[in-house]
Amino acid sequence: MILQIFYRAIIPFAVMSFISLILLLQEKNYQAKGTFITSLIILILGLSSFIYEINTLNLKQKTIVHFVLMLVTIYPILLLSGWFKLNVF
Repeated sequence: MILQIFYRAIIPFAVMSFISLILLLQEKNYQAKGTFITSLIILILGLSSFIYEINTLNLKQKTIVHFVLMLVTIYPILLLSGWFKLNVF
């Protein structure tokens, strides 16, 4: 299971973070920021995919856990990234 976590989350996060670092060194700050934010989202999605492998929860419970997890992790990242206007209802 730890190896699956490594494959699903850590490796893509490391690769995308490395690309972000390269972009930052090339002074492409906007692209570097976007790439790093994307790497954070990939990391969270990779880690959260294990919710659906827990056999003690039914599909409704897994969906609720997934929704709450995305609400407290991905949603704030998207709001703080600057990709969406915060002054629009």
